[in-house]
Amino acid sequence: MDYSATGEILNIKPIEEHHNFLCKNLFDNVTKDPNHKLYDLLPQKHNWHHDLRNGHEFDIPHFNTNRTKNSFIFAMASKMSS
Repeated sequence: MDYSATGEILNIKPIEEHHNFLCKNLFDNVTKDPNHKLYDLLPQKHNWHHDLRNGHEFDIPHFNTNRTKNSFIFAMASKMSS
């Protein structure tokens, strides 16, 4: 049997879905708690002077490498901003 069929039969979420759930929960905990160990690694919050439909919460810098762009903090900040 293939992976997806076995997961459906056993009622198990795919690894990617579980990983995304864990990352989102961790990032939410970091952004909500200023005393969290990872809070200081967050990019600066963006200060909007106008109410915009698609406002981004963080100022995401331009990255020269995919390794930095795909690191946990910046990848989740970009994902949550979109």
